[in-house]
Formats: sequence, C-alpha cells, structure tokens
Amino acid sequence: MTDGMKQYRRVLKRKLRCSWGVRKRLLEKFDDAAFSYLENEPTPALAEVTEAFGPPEEMARTLMEEVTPKEAAAYKRGVVLRIVIAGILVASVIAATLWIWCWKEVGVTITPYYYEVMPDGSTVPVYPSIPDADTVLDQGH
Repeated sequence: MTDGMKQYRRVLKRKLRCSWGVRKRLLEKFDDAAFSYLENEPTPALAEVTEAFGPPEEMARTLMEEVTPKEAAAYKRGVVLRIVIAGILVASVIAATLWIWCWKEVGVTITPYYYEVMPDGSTVPVYPSIPDADTVLDQGH
C-alpha cells in the first residue's frame, strides 16, 4: 500500500466504532476494494484516494451499515463496562490515597479506642484523649 492509502486506512480505522473482530472484517472488505483501485492507480496520494472513495467518515458510515444490531450492542456493553471499571479503579486509588494520607501523615486512628486488660482479666475500652491547646502550646508544637 502507498502512503496515501495507508493514511486513509488509518483514519478509516479510527472512525469505525465497533469491536476489533468486526473492525477487522470491515477493513478486509475495504482492502479488497482498495487493492482493485491500486491495480489502476499504483501510487495514489491521499487526495486521490479520498476522491475515489470519499471522505473516511462517509466510508466508515457505509461500512458500519453492515454491523448487526447484536454486534453494535455488544460493543456498547464493552464500552460501558470499560468506563465502569475505570471509575472503580479511580475511586479505589482515591480511597487508598486518602486512607494512607490519614493513617500515615495525620495519624488518624482507624479505631477510636483500644482495650486495656484489667488485673482481673476483664477488658475495658480506652478512648484516646485529645490534648488541650495549653498542653500542645507548652510542648512547642
């Protein structure tokens, strides 16, 4: 294939909104027409290819007419699934970042208390105390 045909095919490939298997099938159909065209015009420029086949957007629309509703629905489901997975990943990264920042940097405890074992073997919850402002200022913090 010539540079003009490669450029046209690259743009056409980007314009086809379908799964890779369907896209491959549609591009093979285009390639059959392109090879017939290349027999008559061995080194066409991009403008000549566009003149012969029309803009890549129109060619993509023409090729997409062969996509069945089932194939189109499967592609849309895949897109939605990828968006959901990306959202979950972003939320997980944000949650992990906030947890690490709060736990490591600020010193926020995850549990608000711990248990102290008494001499008789029983346990009593002990809540952390919050230092008052005078104590913190006296320590120089």
